[in-house]
Amino acid sequence: MSIKHSSNLLSGSALLSALLLFAGCNSTDGPATPQEQRTAIQVSSGIQTKAYDNKWEENDAIGVFMLNGNTLEQENNKYTTIGSTGTFSADATNTIYFPIDGTRRDFVAYYPYQSLSQGATTLTLSVNDQYSQKKIDLMGCSKVTGKHKNDPKVNFAFNHKLVKIVMTIEPEYPSLTRADLQSMKVEITNQQLKGTYNVLKGGDVTVDKVSDPADITLRTTADGTFSEGIILPNTSTAGMQLRFTLRNGMVFTWIISTAPSSKRYEAGNKYIYSITLKRTALEVTSTITNWGSGNGNGESGSAE
Repeated sequence: MSIKHSSNLLSGSALLSALLLFAGCNSTDGPATPQEQRTAIQVSSGIQTKAYDNKWEENDAIGVFMLNGNTLEQENNKYTTIGSTGTFSADATNTIYFPIDGTRRDFVAYYPYQSLSQGATTLTLSVNDQYSQKKIDLMGCSKVTGKHKNDPKVNFAFNHKLVKIVMTIEPEYPSLTRADLQSMKVEITNQQLKGTYNVLKGGDVTVDKVSDPADITLRTTADGTFSEGIILPNTSTAGMQLRFTLRNGMVFTWIISTAPSSKRYEAGNKYIYSITLKRTALEVTSTITNWGSGNGNGESGSAE
């Protein structure tokens, strides 16, 4: 009986050893796999470069490209703001990782994000619809170079590639009142509507001049006291006008090139106009400021 009992004890000990060995082979505390060693890029951008209210808004999205020299390794990965901090994140399918061997990579990005076909690096632009300003506020940046897994922070400095126009509008009492401005239509005439921008090359927007120029209806508040627009750059404003149409049908026009600061519309600039509408005429004072520096004198509101 004692011999039989000893035999059972040995069998139990052998089984326990086998179980411990099996558990050791399946432990998650072993060496990290190459998948676990990967380092994700950390994307950020200073809030001073953002167009709308000088801050990033929740769910603002940029497209990010990673390059190895001239070779495109990751294309148009979508990164989205975390709150309004200027920090961006991506979901699992869009997260970009550095090579685990520590080799360096370059990065470039643009705003706002748009879907592109595989291998495409050129954006198509249209400024015809001014309803949502931030949807047409194209920004690009210089290439961020030489980043690697031990230096993962990629901070993009965006620049506006289009032109911003801002107007504050007042009536001259008593010939006109603020009630007369309600539902007013504001337009800028003789504009090209389409263009392209190559994200990798950067530089200026290429304006499509195949189509005939058209008038653009700017985004205007319901009370008619503030209007804004984003348009394509132009080396000359000759032939362009601002047109104000009151709901009673009365129309005011102003020739843009008469202002010394508005002989041309340069990318990255904000053109600010203070408009006074009179019964038979209008008066305009104008200033120009760098768009990236924030709101300038004369901007007192937002149409969006």
